[in-house]
Amino acid sequence: MDGDKLPLALSARFGAAPVLSDAETAAVHRKLWDLLGRLAINYTGAGSSSVRAETAQALLQSACFLIGLSLGDGAAPAALKKQLIDEDNYEKLFQKGLEAVTSRIETGKALLIKAKETQIKINNAAYTGTTGEVEKFFARYNYCYFAHEIPCMLDYPLAVSVDEKLLGIEYIHAYLSRLILENEFCAGFDARTVRRLVGRVCPDGGLISIYEAVVIQAVALTLIKGDVFSLDVTEGARRAVQSALISDAMRERWLAAAESLCILFDLEDDAKAYLKKTAEEAFIHVRYAAEMGRLDALLPPLHDEREAVYKHVRFIDGEVMDDEKLRMLMDEIASCRHVSDKIAMVKQNVKSMRDFFEVLNICFWGDECGMLFKSLDSAACALLLQRVRIQKQKNPDWRSESGWEENFIDYMKDSPV
Repeated sequence: MDGDKLPLALSARFGAAPVLSDAETAAVHRKLWDLLGRLAINYTGAGSSSVRAETAQALLQSACFLIGLSLGDGAAPAALKKQLIDEDNYEKLFQKGLEAVTSRIETGKALLIKAKETQIKINNAAYTGTTGEVEKFFARYNYCYFAHEIPCMLDYPLAVSVDEKLLGIEYIHAYLSRLILENEFCAGFDARTVRRLVGRVCPDGGLISIYEAVVIQAVALTLIKGDVFSLDVTEGARRAVQSALISDAMRERWLAAAESLCILFDLEDDAKAYLKKTAEEAFIHVRYAAEMGRLDALLPPLHDEREAVYKHVRFIDGEVMDDEKLRMLMDEIASCRHVSDKIAMVKQNVKSMRDFFEVLNICFWGDECGMLFKSLDSAACALLLQRVRIQKQKNPDWRSESGWEENFIDYMKDSPV
């Protein structure tokens, strides 16, 4: 052990500034040595404290990580210093750290479940294999002796990387929390559109941050007041982005567009901060591409100019119907025998998402829902999904009479390209 410093797993709790004198550091080292000896005896199971140097170093790092957890998150350096100096029996701090890890493991498993539930369906091996790797972490995690280790391979690149100073279960917590934020934002777009975008940005199926690709495209479209939910930066749109960015206020305009995107999606604090950080870090690449006149590589169109455009029902969240007229319309739709007639009536009469919600609640059942959803364009699907999420947040127990919202969530996950 270095005589001048505390091990990284412990000193990280103090921040950059040294807070222990040489004499205090030496005293802490002696206590750590005593704890290390007891750990080595337990690890060998043979009543011997003799282990290989690499194993001893790993046991020490683990012990320091656990002691750091026991000292608490966000405590002032002076308070941490007092605890380290005043505590004679580091076994107590060690056991308290084990309890903290046990609690974090349970929370981490809950985060893993949520990461699986929010995962978008896309053909990208690194992304789809991520939750499986986290499952390996929980199966292999030997926190009694190697709590600082991360026994799995997390190859999928998040838009904002996790701080490498975080170790063990703390790293997994941070990784899963960010992955969930990314999943939930991407779920606000039609799954087919996201898959097409990823195919355009990374046609070889290699490593790519799906969330970052979506955010860059969405911020660019917000910048020029384009159709954000389409994620489609056409040649004309790209020229407009180029013109908007070539100015002294390039960075300010880009970040203002990111702020507007947060408002559009009604993002809460963590999700908002994460999107803005992603947009800020991506701006370096956007600025270079704009200056070089190569935005086409960063902002690809989703469709060839020659591709025929399928005509969908497109909602503009417009005028709300009078309650009596809406009730009469719903009675008429419900009495229709053919789903095609129902969809035609919706297309002709329903102009607001609020009214569409009401119609869905009692007029479309079972397979009828899927046929209706297929008639919606990507913007309508994204807006509808956003409304469902808001409704669920306000009332987690909410469920429509027909259960259409569950069918819709499944549709958004499974709809083909």
